[in-house]
Amino acid sequence: MNEELLNLFEQIARLVLDIQFLVSIVGFILTLPHLFILTRKSMRTSSTNSIMTGIAIIDLVVLLQVILERGLWFLTHDSPCINLHSFIFEMFFWIGDFLRDTGERASFWMGVFLVLVRLLITKIPESTERLSSYAFGYLIFILMLTVHSLISYSYYREYHLEDSTWLPGEECTEYPEGYIEKGYIRNVQDQDNYSAIIEDYKFNDGMSKILISILYPVLAIFLIFDIRKSARIASAAHSEKNAKERYHSGRMILLMTIFYTITSAPGGISDFIQIYCQVPTHSIMTIIIAYGSIFLSALFCLNSASHCLINFSMSTNYRKAAKMVFFANRKQMNTSVLPINF
Repeated sequence: MNEELLNLFEQIARLVLDIQFLVSIVGFILTLPHLFILTRKSMRTSSTNSIMTGIAIIDLVVLLQVILERGLWFLTHDSPCINLHSFIFEMFFWIGDFLRDTGERASFWMGVFLVLVRLLITKIPESTERLSSYAFGYLIFILMLTVHSLISYSYYREYHLEDSTWLPGEECTEYPEGYIEKGYIRNVQDQDNYSAIIEDYKFNDGMSKILISILYPVLAIFLIFDIRKSARIASAAHSEKNAKERYHSGRMILLMTIFYTITSAPGGISDFIQIYCQVPTHSIMTIIIAYGSIFLSALFCLNSASHCLINFSMSTNYRKAAKMVFFANRKQMNTSVLPINF
């Protein structure tokens, strides 16, 4: 591994981080009204809508964490006069890593259950009432958030903050001579058991990503057949509004599934290589896997930003709810202004 190649990887990683930051800002701006629309009364009709609400909540948390962390890096980059190892900063990064790790994994599994619930409702008519319940979607959301929080907690609980000191740079004239400030460093509590704990965590996290990358294309195939069946029903029932809406809803979920498939596939391949293959420490593959995590995180942010656009372009009920939210408010504001007679 020569230095020029390492520099190339580093330059690409920095570019991807900058793109991720911009995509996260756009995605956060789009997801805010997206979540607001999904929580309207007209949208609280099925479990698939409540699952998408849960996905939107997770997306907002992850996108906000990326924005704050990257924005903080832009503000404090190469600044020797700011103590980045203060208690507040270290806790911020610690909690942020936990939230992003939990959110990314939970979002992928929420997407899986979105497709599964859709397929089960159409394949098992007698279970439609229970599976399509709005509360059932929130139950899945709480369950997924709890499970994946515990997985992340098993790893991040092993850290603690050790006392340290921070000295400002010589060019920082605003500090008195000999100024010392308290700092903190995140470190492992139990070094002896840490190796076993991180191996278990990597295995559980890796198997989750591998399973996700396999499930999505399989579910997408089943969903395609289900949509074709819904299309025949919708074409036969010319006046059946529910049949047509079910067909459009299926197409929307299929497109979200395709985006999830594209987003999860690289991570599944990467984790499969790490778990089942022997990768030399100083090989190109090791560097690709290391820098690849940055690319995968950026891909997740891009997928999160697409959800609002997919829903708006493919769901009739979603567009109606959006028009009621925004145009009704505008109309109310216009009517509240009384004309002045001279």
